[in-house]
Amino acid sequence: MEFKVLGPLEVLGEEGRVNPGGRKQQHVLATLLLASGNMVPVDRLVEAVWAGRPPTTAAHQVRKTVADLRRRLGDELIVTDGPGYRLVLCEEQLDLNLFNLRMARAAEAIASSLASNAAAQLDLGLRLWRDSALCGLGGPVLGPAIVQLNERRLVACEQLNELRLALGEAASVLTELRAMVEQYPLRETLHRQLMIALYRTGRQAEALRAFADARALLADELGVDPGPQLQRLHEQILRGDLDTGLEPVERAISVVNTTAEHAPTPNTLPYNLPDFTGRAAELTDIVASVPPVEDRALTIIAIDGMVGVGKTSLALHAAHTIGNAFPDGQLFVDLRGHVEGIEPINPTEALEQLLQAIGVSGEQIPSDLAARSAMWRVRTAGKRMLIVLDDATGIEQIRPLLPGAASCLLLITSRARITDLDGVHALTLSPMSKEDSVMLVSRIIGDRKVEESGSAVTELVKACGHLPLALRIAATRLQTRPTWTVKDLVNRLRNEDQRLDGLTLGNRSVSSAIELSYRRLPTEHRRLFRCVALTLGNDFDTRVAAAMTAASVPRTERLLEDLLDAQLLIQPRPKRYAMHGLLREYAQQALRAEESEAERAAIFQRLLDYYLYTAEAAASRIHPGRRRLALDVPPPTTGSPEFDSQAAALTWFDQEQDGLFAAVSHVAEQGPDHHGSHLPRAMASYLQIRGRLHNHIGMLRKALKSAARTGDQALKAMNLGALSSVQWQLGQCTEAFDNMWRALSIAENSGDRECEGECLNRIGLLSEAVGRYEAARSFLQRALSIHRQTGNLFEEGLALNSICSVHLAMGRFQLAGEAARSALLLHRRLGHRAYVVSALHSVATAELRLHHHTEALAVLDTAAETAQRIGYRSGEAIVLTRRADTHLAMGMLDEAYRCGIRALELVWTVQVPALEAEATNTLAAVSFALGDLTTAMARHRNALDIARRVQRRIEVARAMEGIGLVSAALGEHEEAARQWRSALHHHMAMGTPDVFRLRSRITAVAGREGA
Repeated sequence: MEFKVLGPLEVLGEEGRVNPGGRKQQHVLATLLLASGNMVPVDRLVEAVWAGRPPTTAAHQVRKTVADLRRRLGDELIVTDGPGYRLVLCEEQLDLNLFNLRMARAAEAIASSLASNAAAQLDLGLRLWRDSALCGLGGPVLGPAIVQLNERRLVACEQLNELRLALGEAASVLTELRAMVEQYPLRETLHRQLMIALYRTGRQAEALRAFADARALLADELGVDPGPQLQRLHEQILRGDLDTGLEPVERAISVVNTTAEHAPTPNTLPYNLPDFTGRAAELTDIVASVPPVEDRALTIIAIDGMVGVGKTSLALHAAHTIGNAFPDGQLFVDLRGHVEGIEPINPTEALEQLLQAIGVSGEQIPSDLAARSAMWRVRTAGKRMLIVLDDATGIEQIRPLLPGAASCLLLITSRARITDLDGVHALTLSPMSKEDSVMLVSRIIGDRKVEESGSAVTELVKACGHLPLALRIAATRLQTRPTWTVKDLVNRLRNEDQRLDGLTLGNRSVSSAIELSYRRLPTEHRRLFRCVALTLGNDFDTRVAAAMTAASVPRTERLLEDLLDAQLLIQPRPKRYAMHGLLREYAQQALRAEESEAERAAIFQRLLDYYLYTAEAAASRIHPGRRRLALDVPPPTTGSPEFDSQAAALTWFDQEQDGLFAAVSHVAEQGPDHHGSHLPRAMASYLQIRGRLHNHIGMLRKALKSAARTGDQALKAMNLGALSSVQWQLGQCTEAFDNMWRALSIAENSGDRECEGECLNRIGLLSEAVGRYEAARSFLQRALSIHRQTGNLFEEGLALNSICSVHLAMGRFQLAGEAARSALLLHRRLGHRAYVVSALHSVATAELRLHHHTEALAVLDTAAETAQRIGYRSGEAIVLTRRADTHLAMGMLDEAYRCGIRALELVWTVQVPALEAEATNTLAAVSFALGDLTTAMARHRNALDIARRVQRRIEVARAMEGIGLVSAALGEHEEAARQWRSALHHHMAMGTPDVFRLRSRITAVAGREGA
């Protein structure tokens, strides 16, 4: 059964459409589909159906609705889960999951600079859409999700347009762009793309007309001019010097200012910044929160964020934007929570300011806090007012200032999160986007200077951490120093030790603003803040911080949460913490000022020790049977994570990879060499499973140098072996052989039998990969004998799996199956899932060669499930390739093609060339069977190029045979015979039985030519 939400809600069964039922059923089903795999409480389903006005029997009706859905859709799809329900679906049953998958694949392709692949993925994802998401449904639960989905669709369309323009397909996107501009006339990105497409198809005049149309439309609809990007593009087209390279996608943002007939009084709002920039989403959120006139409840929005992030600017801009909706007054009070040399204003003083602002004379204002608070509530009861409480320290300062019951909007700004005020809507500000940061600088120093500065402006906003305060100081310094260029200022800010000093102007200083928050922390919090400034990577968890400070994990977590609430840390994802760049620089300055050099070194050493110790433990869980050498590091005093499964160990690496990569770079350059030689190897199995081989090869070369400096020959041999394995997978076979022979020599000279067996194993595997099957069998048998003597079960399983590959190539399918099953038993016993996948794949391949197709597919199903569970993308790709082979053998060509395409998509993300050659050859064979000779020829030739480059001889021969088959089908018999003779030469050199089939083909062609 399939479910579609990217359009009208639709359910498709084996016999056609399935009616999910009426309005209640559709809203419940849609809510469960959007949360597919997650529990949805009954209360949320009630809200989805009745939108805040449920009957007393609502919960009971939801349960009846779920029962009805189970009757219509099947009992197994909707399961009861605690206080709610959960929908259990396979990934391919829901079009939204497929869309998300395509978007993820597109992102991976973009990260790998594969523009064509990214465009193909985006196109496939967008084809899933039939209309607006969940067309016809809505409400407070579904509505926001629908808006988000439709926005994602539009963003994907814009990304696809950008890629197609970059790929030279301007003519093909013109028609679609015209339609999109008509449908979304206020979207400046689409206008920009249309202008570029017109220009690149030789229609300069039409491109200029498109700009004129956009300018007129924006003026008529919003009373604004086109944004700077659109105006710059217009000027480039006028000059005829438009850069034809790929431009970044930029989205125009519009804010609608509401107006009213009468100006509000009283009004104590400070002036609105004339160059206020960005914050469209936050402004929209605030505007949407304006209470309706008939609503008698108080609306509270608390805007929090780190120092200098622009909380006050946003609050004031929002207040001026919506102020006319509050005719009874707009008030502002500076609570002075963080002003250097001045204590925060107390509630008694603040109430005096508020009461005087609404007309209460001084002699009428009571003296004590309780009486003033009561008077304030009485005087504001029934009023429609907007009140801004700026720079609050916390709830104690705010609570007495709450107005009486009224249609009022209270905007609070605070560096600390206001978490203990009932009914508050929290709005946390992050630093500005790059585009908005550049726009802010441009508005202060002028568009011309920004254009003249080129990439230096991007460097400037990065140096300022996209913080509005820092950006304003930097831009104002440029404005007041006309002889400076942007590059001059960037050079001054490039030195991190002096950056904060450079972000000072008059009485405004980023450093001073941070100082106020830092000095108000308790001693223990300040020490933790200083220590985590030495963390590596983008973020860190509680255990990392605890290891650095040698404090307990629970205590460290409490302190981190306090720093988070104080906006001195940020939380990019659950249970992870990070530091804004300028805060990190301040903390590092404080660390140098308040800690000795020895203590700083000890803090950082504890971090490195924690990473190495924990990485080794995680690696041993990922790779059971992995050979370990003694570590000269103490266990963390606070303990390391417990890895109760391979998945848990992989997750730890996923979370800590940025810090680990940074640690590897550090120890490679600065030591200690013990860490430098162990840490990259500890990451080997993780990077292999995740398909990150390109990241690893450079690390292992550095590890080898570190190992050489230690003089530890065993460590050097192990790193040579690890480097060789990665080189083999990347197709660098010559280098891989050289390194393995060096490792074998070290093992033999030192009498290390276990290492000798590992080296022979890898040399056998390499020999099999390049088609030297007899040599491979000899090496592998020697290795197998050593592993059985030393009791190394993992290496024994690896040798058996490689022996299976040799048997398969030599046509000994029964022996291949026996070797693969023996390897499978060993890897299952060890719990090494990645190699379980490899062994299952080998078993399935043997079954396929024996024409046991059903059995092969069953084994491949198990392999696919295991690979997906641990995120082993290379494993998924080879399993899909073998499924395509099996379906091809069974004549199920559509399914074979689907599997082949998915395999190739995965290969592109992991970039293992030998695997790409095999998958491409398989897909070429499927294309040939489908009668698509042109595609089959192109794919076989592509596979041939890849296989030659990486010395994958069996795939070279396979590609040549495939080219011959296509040539013969096209009537080019001489070319077919030439290709088959070349393939025969390779098979004779490898000693494979395929020579008989090829000789038969050549003889048949010769007979045809003779006739």
